[in-house]
Amino acid sequence: MDDRDQDQGQECPGLAQFEEVVERLCAAATSPSQARQYRMVLGELTRAMDAGYLPVSGCVSLSELLAEHVVTAYLTVARERRLTTRLDVHSTPAADNTERVRHRVLMRVAALAGVPLRLPEGPAVVLRETLTDEMRESLWRYAVAEADVMRPGTGGWRAALRAAAAVGVVLSTGARSGELADQVVTDVSADLREVAIVRFPQHGQRSAGTREVFELDARVRPVMRRYLDQREQLVGGLQGAPPEALWVVVRGGGTPTHGMPALPGTPVSAVQLRLVYSRLVRRLNAQRTEAGLELLPRRMEQLRRSVAPEPLRCGNSARARDRSDPGDTAEDPAATAA
Repeated sequence: MDDRDQDQGQECPGLAQFEEVVERLCAAATSPSQARQYRMVLGELTRAMDAGYLPVSGCVSLSELLAEHVVTAYLTVARERRLTTRLDVHSTPAADNTERVRHRVLMRVAALAGVPLRLPEGPAVVLRETLTDEMRESLWRYAVAEADVMRPGTGGWRAALRAAAAVGVVLSTGARSGELADQVVTDVSADLREVAIVRFPQHGQRSAGTREVFELDARVRPVMRRYLDQREQLVGGLQGAPPEALWVVVRGGGTPTHGMPALPGTPVSAVQLRLVYSRLVRRLNAQRTEAGLELLPRRMEQLRRSVAPEPLRCGNSARARDRSDPGDTAEDPAATAA
């Protein structure tokens, strides 16, 4: 702890205790963007207290800092953009998704610290548009066509196979990107007729979820077979025990892991899967623009909400979420497709 931190701890114990909890949350964060969100709220609270926007009682302890009247005052000035570090600060209210981030961070800090918290009602969640039947059919045909026109054996061909197979699984199951990233190869039946996903409560704890088994659409099965054949070759080239993940890196590069580029055959993240999908849609939209057709929305979340398949069967899963993710509404611009 430097001199500034010591001064803050002496002058405002409530903020110092909040910072301690934030550091614990950052250490367990599942992505850099999640850690940035925790520190954003800490910074805003600090500036609000320094500027005199918050009651001085908030400095007494973390419990007082998270008291309803203090939190309400913080959220009000934050919504009015009085706490931003940018120069153009006082123009428009902050985006609703930023407000939801503040609510979520405050709830996680309170939960970890064991402090009661009452939040004012947050902004309503506005669901984005979904894909029409025509859009879904266009997307599927385009994804398959991309793989068909590429030279077999190349990294681009394998990436196209993976994208088409992933789209097919979302259409068959309505899976979230995080649920795709959590899939293992045994979630696809040997005869390719069934595919399973494990559902976890969104933003929930890393506890066991519910395993749902769906019929894999007959059109998806040939694409899945070709992808699985390529996956087997890639994971076979790795040292040690092969990964169980269904979706793996198919060409070198991608988002570095522990300072090293991702190796072919290693698991991909939910963020990478979303990026693969958004780039696929962007290429399709370029064609639809020329044809004068309505453009597809670019988030995978909008695709999965446009389908409502019924599972063949459900059951408890002992699998814990070990590669959790902020969800489809969060993007990491630093991530690259692999």
